Amino acid sequence: MLVMDAGSDTPVKATLDPANISSICTCVGDQKGQQTVLFIIANREGDPEGGQPRQPPAIRRFSSSHGPWFGKTRRVGRLLHPGRWLAVVGEVRPAHLSSRFFQAARALGVELVALGPRGHWLQDPESRNDPDREVFIELDLTVDPGLPHRIVTTIQDYAGEIDGLSTVTEYLLIPVAQAAERLGLPTSPSMSFSKSVNKYQTRLEDSPSSCRLVSGLDAFQSQLAYEEEGILPPGPPWIVKPCNGWHCLGATKVATKEGLVAAVERVAKYAAYSRDGPNAEDPQWQTNVLIEEYCDGLEVDCNFVLWDGQILFFEVIGNFPCAGDTVAEGMQTTENFKETQLVFSSALPPSELYTLKSSLYDAITRLGFRSGVFHVEARVGDSSNRYRAAEDDETLDLRPRPKPAARRATVFLIETNARPPGYVDTCASYYANGVDLFALQILIALGDESGHEPCPSHSILVPTLWSQRSKQQRPGLSRRKTLGKILSRRIPR
Repeated sequence: MLVMDAGSDTPVKATLDPANISSICTCVGDQKGQQTVLFIIANREGDPEGGQPRQPPAIRRFSSSHGPWFGKTRRVGRLLHPGRWLAVVGEVRPAHLSSRFFQAARALGVELVALGPRGHWLQDPESRNDPDREVFIELDLTVDPGLPHRIVTTIQDYAGEIDGLSTVTEYLLIPVAQAAERLGLPTSPSMSFSKSVNKYQTRLEDSPSSCRLVSGLDAFQSQLAYEEEGILPPGPPWIVKPCNGWHCLGATKVATKEGLVAAVERVAKYAAYSRDGPNAEDPQWQTNVLIEEYCDGLEVDCNFVLWDGQILFFEVIGNFPCAGDTVAEGMQTTENFKETQLVFSSALPPSELYTLKSSLYDAITRLGFRSGVFHVEARVGDSSNRYRAAEDDETLDLRPRPKPAARRATVFLIETNARPPGYVDTCASYYANGVDLFALQILIALGDESGHEPCPSHSILVPTLWSQRSKQQRPGLSRRKTLGKILSRRIPR
């Protein structure tokens, strides 16, 4: 076991029995710092006590919690990944919505090179929100066929060595992957990203009969008038939305063919990745229209971390009903599919959680992905639960149906995002599970799985514990009972 005092550059090696929680807590209490970080690594079977175990294939559980010592985490990080450099392309989030990504890199000892347009907040070294990135390089991020080449040239012209490329910006996923392929850096296939960012291509891989692509309103109206076979997916109602775009912008539920035509005409004017609504003036960002079947089921968000085809982490977040799920009598169109409330983690029964895990894992791998952090949106049809108020409680909550569903639960894929969820959701996931999806995205972008085979007998835990000298405590983690429960838990594969 390694016990790292946050105030020291040198880890303290201790031969402790992980089952003996008392000895661990005593060792933690003996440290001088305000907070202690434990790296607990099990030996391989057959290794002599205290021998050096083979390095595990990945950091399975990573915590980069804030504390008074956080500025010193680079000392810890450099023991993990010394001298690794990651280029971050096109950070579109403002400083206050990207800080944890940069903090995770710092905690891992990874140096960042930021690439972006002139005037970006990352370029200002005097900014009070400076995320401690090492270098900023100006780069024209106009999305055109030449963007991958510009990224490649910028990286090649940089005097230092770059070990990986990363972005969380939807419309940059493809060019960044193409640049990484040309540079020989770790990446998933750019073709996989091409399918994932296009909602129509994603649906084709999952359920071709449930969707229809519309590229021109006149042709669609003509086909609709002649009632051509297969012109519409199962319905009504139907969902009409842009093939490319942010979040649920432009998504509309319609119940009549007249409403369908009006929705197609309106959505066709949307500019992909614009948060400002219709923009017929910007042909570069125009998007085709997707008509798809509507699934009247519980909406969920599912986060996956894949490492060489293995599921290292999986969680399901429950979405409370949104305005678009409720259609009042006589209402033919609804447009509001914005999230209302999220529950970390979902209270769905284990059988339905397993169905989600299996079905959505297949959907991700069908796109060609083997490693990465993924945020997948889906609905559960015929669930044994639904959101309702109880007879003795008016609070809306997920509760078992009064009568069991007639069929087994099914999964309806909405979209696959080959990136971590949004900033708030990623932080909420971290607080709920102790898993930093930003840190794992960084590790995968650096290709840390290369050359490592899975080691079933290995486990690694990186909790943070306040020492007994500090009067501040993170709830739960300082108690021996909770620590013992964490230590005995195996990381899911």
